[in-house]
Amino acid sequence: MSTPQIRVAFVDDEPRTLRAFQWEFGEHFHIKTFLEGSELLTALDAGEQFDVLISDQRMPGMTGDEVLKEVSKRYPPIRRLVMTAYADVGPLQICVNEAGIDGYLEKPWDPDEVRDFIVKAHGRLLQARSRELRRIAAGNDRWSSIQKSRISGVAQMCEALGFNSTVQTSFYQALELSAFFRPFDWSDLLLIDSSSEQELILDFLSSIESLMLLGSKFNDPCRRALFYWWMLLKACPEGQGSSFFKQCHANGTIFLSFDAGAPFGDSIFDPCGDRDPKTIRRNALLLLVIQELQPLGGSLLLVPDNARFKGDLLMGPESGRATWAM
Repeated sequence: MSTPQIRVAFVDDEPRTLRAFQWEFGEHFHIKTFLEGSELLTALDAGEQFDVLISDQRMPGMTGDEVLKEVSKRYPPIRRLVMTAYADVGPLQICVNEAGIDGYLEKPWDPDEVRDFIVKAHGRLLQARSRELRRIAAGNDRWSSIQKSRISGVAQMCEALGFNSTVQTSFYQALELSAFFRPFDWSDLLLIDSSSEQELILDFLSSIESLMLLGSKFNDPCRRALFYWWMLLKACPEGQGSSFFKQCHANGTIFLSFDAGAPFGDSIFDPCGDRDPKTIRRNALLLLVIQELQPLGGSLLLVPDNARFKGDLLMGPESGRATWAM
């Protein structure tokens, strides 16, 4: 299998220079040339991909250092080189400090030097990609380990409280569907230690127990489910609106339509999410809603919408376990 050619973008305001560059290096690399920096940026925005960018320094419109700085901000993986026929120390310093260039080339160019610079710059690109893949893999492994630990902790807690496994499963599904998961960095995940994990589970247990005491004044699961559900929606962002909680009765069936507005909130299974009392309380309320609904044959239908937390809550007169529609 042949090795893919290195993709090189070359920017220069002289058409003859562009033709000469294409002729000189087109046999060794995949070359695409541009008369000005704006043309290059348009191509990148349209989806063109390059491994190495070489830009002339002195050009009308965007100068070379301006082009490289903009590419550095918008497409940082691309390796960057600047070419100049002058001893422009100032712009070269800008390129080094702000555009993070890999080096600079002089005009007229030495073909062997140009080829060597491109190959070495591409090598640094491959090394950076490899480091990023290892970083992502390490973060995913750590994330998975933390989530498994928290799921295990919640499972043990539910068993101690007498909540069955179907309640736990529905709870996990609801959090995965509705909670907002933040992007993470592996170094953030490594800051989470076992003591804070244990503290989180204990706080969650404490919230559930306190909410169960509040609901104990209602003498049947239906009333407790409605009470917990009302508290949950009031706790959701934008849940104070008049239209977030509508209800009707038909043939003994209670139909509730809800729209809490903003996202439901962080999940306790999200290592980088907020672990404040509000998040823990919302998660605890959701678990209790599911626990009270299932013996009633009720169902909670959630709409998978990253922008809003909405759905329908149905409770019928028939007994049996709740069903979930995702």
